[in-house]
Amino acid sequence: MSISRDVTERRAIEAKLVESEAHCRKDPFLATLAHELRNPLVSILTGLEVIRALSSDPGMVARGAAMMERQTGQMVHLIDDLLDMARINTGKIALKKSVVPLDELLRGAADACRPLFKEQGQHFEIQSGGAGVDVEVDAHRIAQVVSNLLSNAARYTPAGGSIRLSFGVAGDARPWIAITDDGRGLEASRIESIFNRFEQDEHGRQDGVGIGLTLAKMLVELHGGCIEVKSAGIGKGSEFTIRLPAGATVKAPGDTGAPAGVVEDSGKWQRVLIVEDAKSTADILAMFFKLEGREVDVAYDGEEAVRKVALSLPDLVLMDLGMPRMDGFEAARKIRALQGGAGVTLVALSGWGQPQDMARSREAGFDEHLVKPVSPSDLRLLLQRGGAGSAVPSA
Repeated sequence: MSISRDVTERRAIEAKLVESEAHCRKDPFLATLAHELRNPLVSILTGLEVIRALSSDPGMVARGAAMMERQTGQMVHLIDDLLDMARINTGKIALKKSVVPLDELLRGAADACRPLFKEQGQHFEIQSGGAGVDVEVDAHRIAQVVSNLLSNAARYTPAGGSIRLSFGVAGDARPWIAITDDGRGLEASRIESIFNRFEQDEHGRQDGVGIGLTLAKMLVELHGGCIEVKSAGIGKGSEFTIRLPAGATVKAPGDTGAPAGVVEDSGKWQRVLIVEDAKSTADILAMFFKLEGREVDVAYDGEEAVRKVALSLPDLVLMDLGMPRMDGFEAARKIRALQGGAGVTLVALSGWGQPQDMARSREAGFDEHLVKPVSPSDLRLLLQRGGAGSAVPSA
C-alpha cells in the first residue's frame, strides 16, 4: 500500500512540474506571439503608404504589393497553426484523405518555401526516391507539416547554408520524408524536448512562436506516423524524418493530372452578390470579382441581400454569417424560400471553420463554406469549379 502511495505521489509531483514548466513558457510565448503579429502589420501599413505615395510608379507598387502579400501570408500561417493546435487538442480536427502523387505533394510544399530560402541566401535541393509513388493522406496537412519543417530548417541555417528535402518508400513499404540542413544543429539534451509546445532554441532566429514542430508532430501522428530527429551536435546540422504508415502507400499509380473537382472556368457564375457588413471587406471582394470579369453587386446586411436577390437573381452569393439585423443563416433560408432561390449558389464566408460551424451553414442552405481570411487563389478555385459542389479546403 505504501509503495503504491509513493508512486502516485511521485507521479502527481512530476505532473505538476511539467505543468509548471509549460506555464513558465507561456509568458515568453505570448510576448513572442504579439511580436510576430505586430511585425507584419508594420510592413503592411508602411507598404500601403508607399503605394499611396508612389502610385504612378508601377514597379514600386508591384514590389510593395508583393511584400504585403508575403507578410499577410505569414500572419495567416501563424493564425492557422494556432487554430490547428486548438482543434487537435479538443479532438475537432478531421483528416480529409485523398490519393495524391508523393513527389507533386512535396514539390508544392517546397515551392511555398523557396522565396524564404532565396531571401536568406540558402541553397535548397530536392532528392527524389519516390517518383511515381502515390500516397493516401490529407495532402493539405502533410504539405503543412513539410512547410513547417522547411521553415524551421531555414530559421536555424545561416546564409550560404544548405537545406535538402528527400523522400521515398522504405523496404517495409512505409513512405518517408526527410528534411536535412547543415545549420546550428541540436544538443543531445534537447532532442527529447524539441517538440514541446512553446519550445524555442534561444540561439536561433526568434521568428515563429515555438508551435510549428509541435503541430507537425501532432499532424503526422494523426496519420498514424511519426517524426524522428537526429543531430550530431551543435554546428553539425540536423535531420527531421517523417515516417508514414505502410498503409499510406498506394500501389497503383494515380492520375497525376489536375486535382479532382478543378475544371476550367466555365464562366457559369457571371452575376455575383457580395454580402458583408464590413464595408471595406465587401468593397475589396467586389473589386476582385470585377477584375475576374464578373457583374458584381454588394449588400451590407442580410435584409438588403434578400431584397436584392428577390429583385434580380444572381448566380452566386458570397455571404458573411455574423451580420446585424439579419445574420447570414436567416438570410440564406429566406433566399432559398424565394421563387428561383433554390438555383442560386450560396457560399458562406466566416471566421468560424469548425465542423459544427460548417454543418450549421449547410443546414441553413449554403452550398459551400469558406473560412476567412479567403485568399484570391481560393476565390479563383471557387470560380474554376463553377458550381461543381465540392467544398474548398477550409484550413
